[in-house]
Amino acid sequence: DGRVSDQPKLFVLPVKLRNRVEFHLVYEVYVQTNSPAGGERAGNYRAYIDAHSGKVLWRINEVHDIEVRGRARGDIQLVTATDPFVSRDFRNQFVTIGGVQVVTDTSGRFRRDITAAATLTAQLRGPFVDINRQDGADALITMTVNPGDSVNVFWDISNSHPAERDAFYHVNVVHDYVTQLDTSFRAMNYVIPCVVNYPLTCNAQWRGNEGMRFYAEGGGCVNTAQIATVVYHEYGHGVNQRLYEQVRGFGMQNG
Repeated sequence: DGRVSDQPKLFVLPVKLRNRVEFHLVYEVYVQTNSPAGGERAGNYRAYIDAHSGKVLWRINEVHDIEVRGRARGDIQLVTATDPFVSRDFRNQFVTIGGVQVVTDTSGRFRRDITAAATLTAQLRGPFVDINRQDGADALITMTVNPGDSVNVFWDISNSHPAERDAFYHVNVVHDYVTQLDTSFRAMNYVIPCVVNYPLTCNAQWRGNEGMRFYAEGGGCVNTAQIATVVYHEYGHGVNQRLYEQVRGFGMQNG
């Protein structure tokens, strides 16, 4: 929503072209936008509109803010390792801007106020899981941001392994699903360690306080972190253990 000034002023605006200057009779109009579409910045725009053609020749946003905003998304597989990759929002992900940590919402969005250029870093880590790659460096995105920037944190093959992305995405899916089923169950609300690409094959584990471990591709099996139901299964072992601990003081003994 917004409003347009109802008393435009008339000016002559010089427009510099490659080898000459044109002079246009223009109206100066103020346009205020409070809730622009597509998540863009709100603004108070001073616009100069050609009095004859109605074309906007120049526009200036007089709102100068200090907020960095962004969105975290990534390429993941919805069911198994042979599926095509699709882009999805990465909820519950930590993003650090200028040394201050924020967390993405259910749409993958985040924001933070800064007053000068700052470093943004992101990993596949959040309040409910920390993905650790056994066979190499953990996924990492880093960039410089400035006040007013709108940035995309996008996870793909250039900065992460598919097992890292799939495990992070599906652990957060199953966490939110279990939490929705029983809002009083909070025992899984901690940063669970999650190892992917472990150098064994055809299995995965829940390891108590050590979290989850998913095996690499091999032996006729795909990477187990890239199978959504395997991620949900291992997380389910954690739910059993923590729920029994919460209610009875010790974990479920039937594996």
